[in-house]
Amino acid sequence: MSQRFTHANEVIAMAPLSDDGSLFRKQQVSINHSSELQYDFMLLNGNEFHFIRDLALLRDDAELSEFKELILRRLKEESVN
Repeated sequence: MSQRFTHANEVIAMAPLSDDGSLFRKQQVSINHSSELQYDFMLLNGNEFHFIRDLALLRDDAELSEFKELILRRLKEESVN
């Protein structure tokens, strides 16, 4: 069963992606001024990627996990190129 988020801090606490060092060298997760969850990555090749999702669309941990999987897939695609 999914855990509903009641505060943005709960989202931030669960938001960072795990990596063994094979995808990115830097990751920053924040809530921007538009109340969106923002991921900023620097890949090993130096390219930067940014992902944004409205907090209203991340109501629970299942929705956050889905978004994180989408980000991981995209980062893996870019690391191959």
